Amino acid sequence: MKTPKRKRAPSVAKAAVPAAVARVADTQLLETIVAEREADLDATMPVPALVEPEASAVAIETAPVDKAPEPIVTLPSNSAVKDAAALKAALIKVVGLPVTVSLDVRSVERVDTATLQLLYAFVRDRAQRKLAVEWLGCPKALIESSRLLGVHTMLGLPAVGVA
Repeated sequence: MKTPKRKRAPSVAKAAVPAAVARVADTQLLETIVAEREADLDATMPVPALVEPEASAVAIETAPVDKAPEPIVTLPSNSAVKDAAALKAALIKVVGLPVTVSLDVRSVERVDTATLQLLYAFVRDRAQRKLAVEWLGCPKALIESSRLLGVHTMLGLPAVGVA
């Protein structure tokens, strides 16, 4: 007894769909995915909690100004997980200060996920307290990495890199 052959559903050839329509559909799908990712990021992204600091190797400066000094946290050129503990300690020291905190990222050439998670947690905590964060410079590496992880707008980074 022969088994009947299954009929395939008619397939639409890619050539039948104009390339422009396919690109628009792909762009809309990508925008939808990014929007969903941004909406769910607070709940799904494991962001380390900011707790009491340990020894810090990341530089914290205060800018001399006529009014209250504004602290500046400077990130190293290769901001990797090995530097995350020092960065976390530096950010904890300034997270609750009632002045604008500046993050000097001008020298950043490489940045990893751990660093971006710390920066995201810091910016989120400051925003919840209605406190400002200022970015000093914004290198291409930071912009590309933050966009890849979907935290670019949440960090408040400019659209174009400014070194």
